[in-house]
Amino acid sequence: MRWLGAWITIALLVGSAASAALTQGQQDDFNGVKDAWAQGTPALGGPGGGSDGFLLLHADGVTQNGKLVTFNQLQWAGSYTAAGIEAIGMFLENLGDTDLQMRVVLGNISAPSSGGTWFASTVPVSLLAGSGWHFFVFPLGSADLTRTQGTADYATVMNGVVTLRILNSAVPSAFGDNIVATAGVDRIVALPEPGAASLVASGVVALALCARLRARRQPAG
Repeated sequence: MRWLGAWITIALLVGSAASAALTQGQQDDFNGVKDAWAQGTPALGGPGGGSDGFLLLHADGVTQNGKLVTFNQLQWAGSYTAAGIEAIGMFLENLGDTDLQMRVVLGNISAPSSGGTWFASTVPVSLLAGSGWHFFVFPLGSADLTRTQGTADYATVMNGVVTLRILNSAVPSAFGDNIVATAGVDRIVALPEPGAASLVASGVVALALCARLRARRQPAG
């Protein structure tokens, strides 16, 4: 919860979803588009209500879509160190019947199957079946991530991230687990270290501010 105050402050300042360069406060809200995230389908019914867009993820546990995973190689690639990004926040919802263990994974190459070095969340977010929408923060400090493959050190990878992945895995992994599952992702936001200014706030407040921003971006009619 300590990161939520920083995210609320950022939400008051940013005005667009995807950014051409990696920056603090950039946000993907899937307002009818995939925002350059591979895998997943734009859907309606996000944390803001029936007309709120989000990214719907589905895994069948068997085929090439057997893992619950999405990834981005555009606006979430770059130097997290230079941008001062120390965490990633997002709304998640488990729409399936199986509990999920969600992690973020950062790598210095396009896909883990191609090699490279990858760091994954050491401690996952537990997303219970039928959870409803909740806001979570994934810290990106060296103590918060586990190297799952490769030889590059933490500083090198964080200074040149090529791919950001969001996935379900019981243990730190860049690949994820085969599973039959459905989940929603929304309002992915880049967070700085809040330091002494950290606040205690609710996801409801954060959601209200997002709705306020979206209303500001809509043309007057």
